Amino acid sequence: MSVGSKATERTVHTTPKAPYALKELDKVAEIASFFGFLPIKTPELSKDDRSKANLFRADNEKVTAAAKAAQAVSHTEIEDHIHSTPEEKIALLRNYLEHNMSMLPHPLMLYYKKPLAGVVEKKKTHFQCGLDIIGTANSVAEALTIKTLYAILSEQGFHDMYVEINTMGDKDSIVRFERELSSFIKKNTADIPTELRAVVKRDPCDLLRSHDARIAELKERAPKPMSYLSEASIQHFKEVLEYLEALNIPYRIDEYMVGDRTYCSQTIFKIRGLAKGQKDGDPMLLAGGARHNYISKKIGFKKDIPIMSATISYKKVSEPVVYKITIKKIAQPKFYFIQLGFRARLKSLHIIDTLRKAHIPVYHSLTKDKLINQLSSAESLRLSHLIIMGQKEALDNTVVIRNMETRAQDTVSCSELSSYLQKLQKAR
Repeated sequence: MSVGSKATERTVHTTPKAPYALKELDKVAEIASFFGFLPIKTPELSKDDRSKANLFRADNEKVTAAAKAAQAVSHTEIEDHIHSTPEEKIALLRNYLEHNMSMLPHPLMLYYKKPLAGVVEKKKTHFQCGLDIIGTANSVAEALTIKTLYAILSEQGFHDMYVEINTMGDKDSIVRFERELSSFIKKNTADIPTELRAVVKRDPCDLLRSHDARIAELKERAPKPMSYLSEASIQHFKEVLEYLEALNIPYRIDEYMVGDRTYCSQTIFKIRGLAKGQKDGDPMLLAGGARHNYISKKIGFKKDIPIMSATISYKKVSEPVVYKITIKKIAQPKFYFIQLGFRARLKSLHIIDTLRKAHIPVYHSLTKDKLINQLSSAESLRLSHLIIMGQKEALDNTVVIRNMETRAQDTVSCSELSSYLQKLQKAR
């Protein structure tokens, strides 16, 4: 397909089910939809959203301009907005209620353009979009998000990408870490420049974020989040890293990367890479993400709803792929991918991406562990075939193809899966 701004008719794997779903997609939204993200209209910020965001800014202690300047965190304009703000998540959750999204199958996966209304507008030379997975604390949500980001960025010509990643742990882990970090700062106040003391008193984590050379040695000795993780948080982060390794995605653990303690938890990451045609130099900051597992209850929901969020934000360095796809016919996938066990889930994202490149859309429920839940979803969709990978198939690098009408099964190697499914599509 040619690159350009002219509208193009194309059959796309996505399922607009309500007024908030988009009827026209660009290339980025098309890729997101293949991984299961429903493209929606950009949630707009309301005055009430901004007011509720103050709940996550309880430390209203004034910090002088000199102190802020001395903090020397050295964020770029894009880096300041690479992670979601409380306002954005509150607006998203409000839309979740207003559009009755709780009635849709969960986890709910959403894609939308950014920035939101009220957020600092980017120049036209910048591109921004958001991805959210609502309703699961499973580590596969991080893997699915990062794999989708990689696919989008690769299509835009970025290369030599890698992930910078860290974890803050769950609520109890964060409390233990902050207690130890605050105690460390109190004991070492004399070693902190006067103009920086107000900054780290307001938010002790700013000690780890600071790039000020005067406190480099102190920063190195300070407690780090990973040392205070609960057993469950250790297991969660271990699984995230195993997914990245299975996907052959390079990563570096950055123990100084910490999110805003008032609304971030568990995994936090950034993706950096080189632009198309760039052979060396400093990698660009392209995307970032974090979990927000404890935000909903704070703003009035009856329970916490886990959210995995990510933002793509980069400066356009070449002519972008901006063609429009007018959806006149919704392509319903004929296949449902079922995975059983952690080892199978490790391989599942690679299989889905391979099928995406072959233009074979599939439904999946990667965040669901039980066979009965996945079978129930597949049967309700009345699809022609199931693609099943269990522990044995994962070891053999094969899948089982089951005909839903005849119940006949074939075992197919993963390397031949695309061609096998293409023949099934032509046969019907």
